[in-house]
Amino acid sequence: MESPPKKILFVSFNISTIDPNYKFLSNVPFQLKFELLNNSNIHSNNIIIQQFNNSCNIKKVVENILKINPKIIGFSIYVWNYKLILKIVAAIRRINKNVIIILGGPFVKFNIKDLLINNNYIDYLIHEYSFNSFSRFIKHIYYLKKINNKNLNKFEGLVYKLNNQIKIIKQKNLLYDINDENSFILNKPIFNEYKFFKPTAITYETSSGCINNCYFCQWSSKKITEIDLKRVFLELLKLFTIRRLCKILISDADFLRNESKAIKILNFIQ
Repeated sequence: MESPPKKILFVSFNISTIDPNYKFLSNVPFQLKFELLNNSNIHSNNIIIQQFNNSCNIKKVVENILKINPKIIGFSIYVWNYKLILKIVAAIRRINKNVIIILGGPFVKFNIKDLLINNNYIDYLIHEYSFNSFSRFIKHIYYLKKINNKNLNKFEGLVYKLNNQIKIIKQKNLLYDINDENSFILNKPIFNEYKFFKPTAITYETSSGCINNCYFCQWSSKKITEIDLKRVFLELLKLFTIRRLCKILISDADFLRNESKAIKILNFIQ
């Protein structure tokens, strides 16, 4: 009898706000799914996205995750949700010893050793901003029955244990350019799935990177790259089609840095 297809699960947590009318939706899992579909033959139905509120019930979250019985689970971890995620991951590992657990996000960059040394239930970390490299790694381990950590040095941004030592594969090109990534917003199937979650508030960036070099920030030391203005307009037009969407937060490090571009975007929105 043929075994059921293996599942990949991307989990993120919406930011809790003072106003309960705003339901924020993370873009990260949708971009990850889009990149993975572009880099593999994995069927879209086998890549599942779950979103939970930051004030969720841990037991219910774990139950919902385990119902899917995924082979791989990826979590987006931030300073405001890392304690919650570590509790959830520990609970999952107690029940399922074989699931592969991967953590990525801004919190990883400055807490690599602490996360891997003190939390044996974590298998891998992604410490750099690279959707493409991450999707290639997921594709690699998805088809393997047994993973050999000796052959993972080609995956930039990956962190793992080998012979009780922590291996960190650094990203060769730190000048990340957001224009190198295709837009999930402009992909009809992925965007329809995005709309299915019915967000009322979202974050959106018209540029990436920051020159302020703050120690605690994922974007530190990254050159600012501007998203092409034509693409921004096309993406905003798509976002405007989401029913009940009432707030778009521009999450650029400095939106007014390019004043002429900012004015064009604001005029377009108006």
